[in-house]
Amino acid sequence: MSLPCDDVHWHWGPAVTGELARGLSQSGWSGTKIAKALGITSASVSYFLKYKRGTQLLPPSAMNACMKLCKGVHGGKISGVAIEFEMARIAVLARHEGNVAEQKRMLSICKSCLSPKMKLEAH
Repeated sequence: MSLPCDDVHWHWGPAVTGELARGLSQSGWSGTKIAKALGITSASVSYFLKYKRGTQLLPPSAMNACMKLCKGVHGGKISGVAIEFEMARIAVLARHEGNVAEQKRMLSICKSCLSPKMKLEAH
């Protein structure tokens, strides 16, 4: 059994961290500076920048929140524990919105499979 916090920790958390690392890198920050700001290793930053980690696509509202956080971190308005808190909030937001999107997608697939045309073709 998987707990909701497992999903956030293993999927959405790295996606948020990766998006933030890539955003800060595009703003001209070095890997070392990104690592220090996010509380991760330089090797982890490298993995995020090379898309070897944190590749889960974020839902639109989470992506917008990441961009806003990136601007705040880059501008020096957000730092330390506040970054971690915001990242956790965005990850939970992504999980919720991502699950809703996935449920809608699955429902549309189910509806197409249950259509009369599909039933005829299946037999």
